[in-house]
Amino acid sequence: MLGNSLKQTYWQLASWIRKTKNRQWPLWKKYTLLSRQGANKAKSESFDYVKEMVLLAWEFPPQVTGGVYRPMSFANYAEQAGWKIRVITSPEPDIITDAGGYLLEKLSSTVQVQRISRVDNSPLSWPLPVLDGGLANAFIIYDLATRLMQNSSPGVILASGPPFHNFVVGMWLSKLLGWKLVLDYRDEWTECPFDFVLKDKSNRKLERQCLEQADAVVFTTPSQLEHAITEFDVLDKDNCAVVYNGWEPDDFKLANKLSNNESVSDNAATITLAYLGNLGPMASPTSFLTTLSRVLEKYPSLINRLNIKLIGYKRPSVLEQLKTFPYSEVFELIDQVPKSQACQMMLSVDALLLLNPSQVQRYIQGKTYEYVASRTPVLVYGEGGEMAAIINDLGNGLVIKADSVTALYNALLNIKSVSPEDDDKIEQWLQSRYRSRQAEQMFSVLEKVRSTV
Repeated sequence: MLGNSLKQTYWQLASWIRKTKNRQWPLWKKYTLLSRQGANKAKSESFDYVKEMVLLAWEFPPQVTGGVYRPMSFANYAEQAGWKIRVITSPEPDIITDAGGYLLEKLSSTVQVQRISRVDNSPLSWPLPVLDGGLANAFIIYDLATRLMQNSSPGVILASGPPFHNFVVGMWLSKLLGWKLVLDYRDEWTECPFDFVLKDKSNRKLERQCLEQADAVVFTTPSQLEHAITEFDVLDKDNCAVVYNGWEPDDFKLANKLSNNESVSDNAATITLAYLGNLGPMASPTSFLTTLSRVLEKYPSLINRLNIKLIGYKRPSVLEQLKTFPYSEVFELIDQVPKSQACQMMLSVDALLLLNPSQVQRYIQGKTYEYVASRTPVLVYGEGGEMAAIINDLGNGLVIKADSVTALYNALLNIKSVSPEDDDKIEQWLQSRYRSRQAEQMFSVLEKVRSTV
C-alpha cells in the first residue's frame, strides 16, 4: 500500500512539474516582464498622436449583452468624428441569434473588427494573480494587439470593462507602444457591489496601476465618478468624465413601423406590465417576486387581471424562482428579441418594470433610456439612486418602496393613469442622451487626451 501511495505522489509531483515547466513558468515569466515594464518615453514627450483608436471590448456584436451597446456606439460614430477605429474583441459566438444578427446589421462597415482565436479559461496556479476576465486571455489579447499596433503611429487606446482584463492589456500596450490610454468603466471593478467581478487584493492593485497609467477615465454616471474619486487617491477629477450610456432613436423609428399603430389595452380591468433585459445579479427579481406574491395572496382578484411579460435572458436561478412562484400564471416568459422588437413591446404594454435594488444606486441601466423614450409609464421598484431620480424628475412613472405590499398594490392599480406634465422636458432629456451625443462626448475626451502633451 505504501508503495502505491508513493507512486501516486510521484506521478502527481511529476505532473505538477511538467505543467509548471510547460505552462505556468512561461506565463509567470511573461507576467513579470510586463509588470516591470516602464512607460514608453514617447508618451511623455511632445508627439503628434494620430486620430486612431484601438477599442478593447470583450463584449461586442453579435454578442447580445447589456455591455455590447456602448462600445458598439463608439465604433459606429468613430468615422463621423474623424477617427479611424479598430476593435479587438472576443471570438464570435458559435450561434448568432436574431438579436445578434440585428446588431451586426447595425454595425458600420467602416469598423475593423479583430477577434482573438480562442478563449483560455483554464486555471492558473499561484503566484499568478486571478485577474477579472482571465490573465491568460489578457496575454492572448495583448499578443494580437501588439502585432496589429506595433507598426502604427501612436493614437489612443480605449479599454472598456468589464471584464477588466482589457484595462490591464490597455495599460501594458500603453507602456510598450506609447499610446495614450482611456479607461471606460461600463460598470465598476473592485468597487462593484456584485460578485460577477473579481475584487480581491491583486485585482485592487492592478486597478490602481491601470488608473495611474490612464490619461483619462470615463464613467457612466456622476455617482460612479464621485465614488471613484473618494476611493482612489491616484485619480485626478480633471482627467475624469461622465459619458452616459444613452439610447438610439432609430430603434424606435423601426418599432413604430412594426407596431402597426398598436396601443395598450383599452380594457380597464387588464394590467400589462413588461420587464425587458437580463434578470440576474444587477437586476435580481427576488424582492419583487416575494412582495408580488404577498400582494396576490392578499388581493386574489388581481391574479386574472395581471400579465407581466419578462423579456430577455434569465439566469437559471431566476428561472427556478419563477418556476416555484405560487401564481406563475401572471408571467409570460419571452426570450431575447432584436432591439427594434423590444422597443415595439415597450410601446404595447400599460407599464414598464424597472428593478432598483440598493446595490445599483450608482448605476443607470441601459433600459432606463429606452423606457423613457417609449413614453410608457415606468414602475420603479425600489427607492433612491440614479434611476429613481430620473423617473421622479421627469414625472413619467411611479417610484415605490421595495418590500411594501401596499405600495406595490396601489402602484399596479394606478400606473396606467400616470401622465407626465412636461413632455418638453422629457424630449430635451432624451435628445441629450442620444448615443450620437454621448459618442461626441467620448470623442471629445479622446481628442483632449490626444492633444495633451
